[in-house]
Amino acid sequence: MRRLGAIVGLALVLNAAFPGAADAASVAQTWTVDAEPFGVAVDPRDGRVFVANSDSFNPRGGGILSIIDPRSPTPTAIALVSRPVMSVVDPSLGRLFVTTASNRFLVIALETMSVQNERPDSGGLGVAVDQQTHRVYATWSGGLSVFDGATGLLLTRLASPVGDAWWAVALDSSTHRIYLTNVNVSSPSLVVLDDRDLSLVANIPLPELPRFALAVDTARQLVYVSGYTDAGHLYVIDATTLQTTRTVQVGSFPISATLVPETSRLYVSNIGSRSLSVVDAASLEVLQTIALPWQPGQTALHPDGRLYVAGFDARLLGAVVLTNSAPLVDSVTLSPSPARTNDVLQASVAAHDADGDAITYSYEWLRNGAPIAGATGSSLDLSVAGNGDRGDTVTVRVILSDGQTTSAPATASVVVADTAPNVSVVLDVTSPTTNQAITASSTASDADGDALTYTFTWKVNFVVRSTTSGPNASSSFDLAPAGNGDRGQTVSVEVVASDGTLQSPTASASALVVNSTPTVTVSLSDTSPQTRDVLVATANAQDADADPLTLTYTWSVNGVARQTGTSNSFDLAVKGNGDNGDVVSVTVTASDGTASATASASATVTQKRH
Repeated sequence: MRRLGAIVGLALVLNAAFPGAADAASVAQTWTVDAEPFGVAVDPRDGRVFVANSDSFNPRGGGILSIIDPRSPTPTAIALVSRPVMSVVDPSLGRLFVTTASNRFLVIALETMSVQNERPDSGGLGVAVDQQTHRVYATWSGGLSVFDGATGLLLTRLASPVGDAWWAVALDSSTHRIYLTNVNVSSPSLVVLDDRDLSLVANIPLPELPRFALAVDTARQLVYVSGYTDAGHLYVIDATTLQTTRTVQVGSFPISATLVPETSRLYVSNIGSRSLSVVDAASLEVLQTIALPWQPGQTALHPDGRLYVAGFDARLLGAVVLTNSAPLVDSVTLSPSPARTNDVLQASVAAHDADGDAITYSYEWLRNGAPIAGATGSSLDLSVAGNGDRGDTVTVRVILSDGQTTSAPATASVVVADTAPNVSVVLDVTSPTTNQAITASSTASDADGDALTYTFTWKVNFVVRSTTSGPNASSSFDLAPAGNGDRGQTVSVEVVASDGTLQSPTASASALVVNSTPTVTVSLSDTSPQTRDVLVATANAQDADADPLTLTYTWSVNGVARQTGTSNSFDLAVKGNGDNGDVVSVTVTASDGTASATASASATVTQKRH
């Protein structure tokens, strides 16, 4: 007969005695493990589940411990020196403590899943850990062993009296109690020890032989222990008076008891009737019987809210949904934050459903507490009129549904922040000359519709020359004053628009001061000269850039050029330079080397006076 089959007794008989007709709908998920899975332990830190396969075998000898990640359909496993029976996790130490069929006690590091310590003849049945002192208590065929969980060292061993056999162990550190089921065929009992010195506190008689169904309700100071018989009795013992106060009818051959203090529920697995009995710890009434399609072994509550049950005769671990849980919103956040009136607000929701049900999301958006018509999506466009302007409080309200129940509403809010204006600027002249006035015209917008003021800063070669502020969206700058821009210098303007709270990014425009064309005028010394006179041209030339000027005179008679050069005089006595009635003209060209200007004057030659 298999090792644990013999321990549990009747297991093989029950395989045939109780058919597997069951409501499998309560089993949400299963994983295939090794032979006769019995002990179940959960690491609350990462949700891994450890299953002791009590009839497993690995080729090198020993047994198999299965490891299940509920997020993965495929378990992993590690080989042990002996077939495991029970296990318990100390999460703060990162240790798993295992009892085995060969009475070995194993200490396994959860990070590496490697055996750190092992002790023979010290642990073959129940195991429990005190999360405060990190002491580990393991029962074996001859008594109770106490280990230091941090080091794995054996602290002490207490032999059970002749005829006694201690199986399950449970603790109440608040009262320094150790509870042991005593499988003494002639006088079954619940043994109570003091954890400080292992002295006997009480030996409470039981009407039936117990096994592993043992749990302690520290809040109510009650101890639950079942007799392992077809009658299916759960005995409730007052830990203060050490008296049995109540007997509750559960299923056939109860083999495990798991208390969930948060919901005041005790779950008793019944290997005979293939079921879970759900007991209200407050009223001690059986609220529900959950049928299973296989014989259950030990059970453990998982952080995901499901009860993980070993399928003793089916080589599997099952996750049983206890009751439908409403989905929960873990967090709601809005982005961007801060939000402005032309942004699109996006709601991000983190949520979970303890039952693993599919979740649907419902959104409602509110502006200053009032629902926004038609706003039921996960995002909200604030640029739409009425959806949110500066100073408004915009809220999203999220409700989840798993198809059966809905979550409590969760909200997140933002106050719409001021939006900075935008501005651009252009110059009316992009190539001014040094005496020119130029005008900067800006175009601005503000999403909030705020009144704007403008600050213009004029610079010459990056040196500030003028700053003006006010509601006027344009500004002029005269290049004529000294220092305001000469040929080759860069004149630039920077403009910032302000709504009174925020300023726009700076906009700028620039112009390069170009060469100024010189100016020139000319006059003649006589507008009615005689044929033998010398005409003299007087030119007045100027250059805004103060460039040196070259003057060129072109003298013409009746439109025909007669003399070109730098001379400003013209001798009419020279043949062809002017006779009576001829029109003599001069054109002066003033050049700064880049640009030039011209001016002309003329005179009519008269007869010589006698």
